[in-house]
Amino acid sequence: MLASVILISGCSASTIDEPIPLEPGNGARGFRMFGEVHYTRSPEEARQVIQGKMDDACGGNARLTRFEPTPDVSGPIDVVEFEATATCEP
Repeated sequence: MLASVILISGCSASTIDEPIPLEPGNGARGFRMFGEVHYTRSPEEARQVIQGKMDDACGGNARLTRFEPTPDVSGPIDVVEFEATATCEP
């Protein structure tokens, strides 16, 4: 007889979206992201998720130059839709 084990882990705010390279025009490196952060209705929590993705893309510190969140709680899970840009800091 096979036993099934179901692991239930807490859902944390996350996004499957990845930063897209962007050239801000002043010779600096930058990135753009747009999409959704799932499992939250908090713009601040969504900002932290996006900041982490941008930091990883920059290989260190990223400065968010634009972050426009739009919470959407009309569906089965809480979502914050967003558009964001960042420049990579030295």
